[in-house]
Amino acid sequence: MRSLLNGTLRKTLSGCLQVTEDADNPLRPTILVCDDDPMVRLFARECLESAGMAVVEAEDGDQALERYHESPPDLVFLDVEMPGKTGFE
Repeated sequence: MRSLLNGTLRKTLSGCLQVTEDADNPLRPTILVCDDDPMVRLFARECLESAGMAVVEAEDGDQALERYHESPPDLVFLDVEMPGKTGFE
């Protein structure tokens, strides 16, 4: 299942972002993953990193805003139902 998701994710994102296997490449797309569930963040990180992406994590809306302003990512995966600030805010 994981390899199927990785392949689908790679195909979907490769049309939008320049994907590379080189982990030291500073041009790798950066994805901000914001979810209050640590298992969701872990699964997303594993899938995205195996597809050649750099991943930054946040566990709530406030932390996501901090991470976004520190270094704006290329794409944000955002949970809508979280404690504190939600994905809608």
